[in-house]
Amino acid sequence: MASSMTLDESIEGNRVVANDGDEFGIVSGVRSNTMYVDLDPGLDDRLLARLGWDDVAQSDYPLGTDAIARVTDDAVHLEEL
Repeated sequence: MASSMTLDESIEGNRVVANDGDEFGIVSGVRSNTMYVDLDPGLDDRLLARLGWDDVAQSDYPLGTDAIARVTDDAVHLEEL
């Protein structure tokens, strides 16, 4: 995806999916056009992220726009790994 893409809090709580369909986790937050991925989300984490009440934890992994193939209503699809 183009590096000119802008990420915002609207993707928080979305699933993060590889190009082969494997689910990695959820978007726990977005800071400075970088999304953070919670690799082991529980139900509470998903709900809090959807509401914008979750916060990025030290264990969450940052991914920039260069790792994203596309964004849909409920998922962020990653480029081929």
